Amino acid sequence: MAMRASVRYGLTIGTVTVLVVFLALVGMVAAPGLVGGDDAFIVTSDSMSPTLEAGDVVVTRAVPADQIESGDIVTVHDGSDDDTGYVTHRVVDVREVEGERALELQGDANEEPDEGLVPDEYVTGTLHLHVPYLGHVLLFARSGPGLFTLVIAPGLLLLASGSLQLLREFRGVSSSERSGAADDRRGET
Repeated sequence: MAMRASVRYGLTIGTVTVLVVFLALVGMVAAPGLVGGDDAFIVTSDSMSPTLEAGDVVVTRAVPADQIESGDIVTVHDGSDDDTGYVTHRVVDVREVEGERALELQGDANEEPDEGLVPDEYVTGTLHLHVPYLGHVLLFARSGPGLFTLVIAPGLLLLASGSLQLLREFRGVSSSERSGAADDRRGET
């Protein structure tokens, strides 16, 4: 009986630990300020391999444009109207074009620099940190099966486990109250 209780306790602690770590990582992406960043992005290609791989999450930090130098890894908006137009590449050159700074970028896995120069105002930040593979988990979590597997099912398991524990405690108290009441009645006769 004690062995089953310790296994059950270990499983509960393990489940809660995994859930807390997962929620902390998701929180880091939802609120990158918690880890000293300003934005978080999911890497969608291997153009920065081996430094960054598709499925990694990058957290960027905004820095003054004049502090960006060759060798820095930056995330830039590509000028499109949607929220998906971001690229994370390495700065290979900083140039002066018509009195304005512009960056030449290149993915580590690419043989040639990116086409065109990027104006400073398109830079959202420099690489602060990255978490390998977390993007795969987040993309999976956005799907129906992922939402069920990673959020709903563990939540239901924790709820069921807590409910069973409360039910056991309630039954234990009820039976001890009943036996105590029976003892009291015996003493009255």
